[in-house]
Amino acid sequence: MSDVETSTALPPAGGAGDPGGDVIVSIVMPMLNEERHIRRCLESVLAQRFDMSRVEILVVDGGSTDGSSDIVREFAAAHPRITLLHNPFRYQSHALNIAVPRTRGKYVLRMDCHSSYEPDYIARLVEAFERTGADNIQGPNISHPGANTTAARAIWLVQGSRLGGGASFGRQEGGQGRFLGPGEVTSGWSFTRDILDRAGPFDERLIRNQDNEYTCRVRAIGGRAWYEPAVRAAYYARATVPAFVRLMFRNGFFHMLTWRVCPESFGLTHCVPAGFVLTLLVLGIAASFVPYAGWLLAAVVALYGAAVLMETLRAAASHGARYTLWLPWLFPLMHLSYGVGTLLGIARFVFTLIERTDDARRYQTRTLEQEEKAKVESRRQ
Repeated sequence: MSDVETSTALPPAGGAGDPGGDVIVSIVMPMLNEERHIRRCLESVLAQRFDMSRVEILVVDGGSTDGSSDIVREFAAAHPRITLLHNPFRYQSHALNIAVPRTRGKYVLRMDCHSSYEPDYIARLVEAFERTGADNIQGPNISHPGANTTAARAIWLVQGSRLGGGASFGRQEGGQGRFLGPGEVTSGWSFTRDILDRAGPFDERLIRNQDNEYTCRVRAIGGRAWYEPAVRAAYYARATVPAFVRLMFRNGFFHMLTWRVCPESFGLTHCVPAGFVLTLLVLGIAASFVPYAGWLLAAVVALYGAAVLMETLRAAASHGARYTLWLPWLFPLMHLSYGVGTLLGIARFVFTLIERTDDARRYQTRTLEQEEKAKVESRRQ
């Protein structure tokens, strides 16, 4: 397989327009085993109420072993603005560093293969950039069930609740547009190409949270971030309990690495699950030696249980009584897995040295980019 796979120059489907127009918007989509979601994602992008002849879409595959790449090739055969790139390093930071230097648009949007987008998503982003003069536009990611099953919907209810983390302004509908201050960071991103050139490549140490760290870096060089509540994306929660638990554990674990690189990206709410797990451990051990530690442990568990019960009853009243069998154990599973991940992340990243960004790997990424451009040019000739 070649490192770059370009689409054939067939007439664009769905009114995509003349492929010769100047590019205004460049979309970068890191991908790894997204067979379940990539078709829906690309359909939502191509259905945008925007002149799609002014948009390029770079899908960067990190070595998918399912049918994700075949689906992208299918779309690329009908839409010459879609290009499939190969990321031999697997992770998203590398994918972004491979794709961003290729982009030609004034605005660069990272769009998630695990999401779908409102029809006016791109138009509203461009309008917000031009109206505010911001360097970075952020909007809410609204969670949706990952599948039409009771388990998937229960996971969605847990993630979307305030007890499960839904209190974040970046996961709520509505609100007012505003420039974001220190500590206000959401997970979605779009940037002007100018600020990307100034801020440099993404930090390839970060397996997760690259966008959070990058937003902090942009702010550090004087860039301004605007929160636009009308720019909404639909994020699909994990569909199975094992996948959900793995996600929560990894999020907690790698948050500590991001904190080492960019403390501003780590909020107090990220510490709560770890504090809960640590409290249970300390009180559980102390109960063998201190008479009242057992009573205190029981009080903590009772208060937590009451909070879980309230959220469960609220969700059951709105979505059905069957969720009373799921949420009382999904909430603790979420908080424990996230909290344990955070504590192990502290042991791994806070009290040990972390390597500097691998300059050799960055050189390899840049060299790969140059080789990919040369292959594209040779094919055109």
